[in-house]
Amino acid sequence: MDTNFNPVPDSMILHDPITGEPMQQQCNINHIVLDPMTEQQLANQEHMQQMQQMQQMQNAQQMQQMNDWQRYNQQQYYNMQQEQTRRTDSKCTIMCTLSLLGFAIARAGNMMFFGMSSSTEIFDMLRISSFLWMCGVAGFITMIVARVKYPRSVYAKVVMWIYIASIIIKVIVFIAGFAMVMYFIKEIFGGF
Repeated sequence: MDTNFNPVPDSMILHDPITGEPMQQQCNINHIVLDPMTEQQLANQEHMQQMQQMQQMQNAQQMQQMNDWQRYNQQQYYNMQQEQTRRTDSKCTIMCTLSLLGFAIARAGNMMFFGMSSSTEIFDMLRISSFLWMCGVAGFITMIVARVKYPRSVYAKVVMWIYIASIIIKVIVFIAGFAMVMYFIKEIFGGF
């Protein structure tokens, strides 16, 4: 038996063009024949890789769907907040307008009331002054409710500052009137 048995015929052996020595033939992986057990293992590995890739793709799709769903929910939540803000803004606007209406009726009515007080009866004067006082109180309470229910409303803040300015002006007028009366008393009677 020949120990130098070469299954590749000499015509298939390539020689180095420079040295002339035989070169080992490069193996073509596509033509390798494996035993059935190794082929089955390779097939199983390839199948597992494909399954892992499919699982990764499914996970990526699920994550994308979850992200899309979260974006959709966030958009819906934002839209609901906008709608609720619009509704609350209209309610706040109505409350503040009613408050200003009560304030205006009370102030304008007081001015007209003092102009006609000499020609009306005492019961009419009490009725008119009670009505004007109730309008002012109702407007003030409505402003307080609007500020408590809608603390971020700019309109409610403006109405509140109108009431504050009105109170400050009344206090200043009262102090000035009191000082003027005291001055006249001091001038007329020579002091206390």
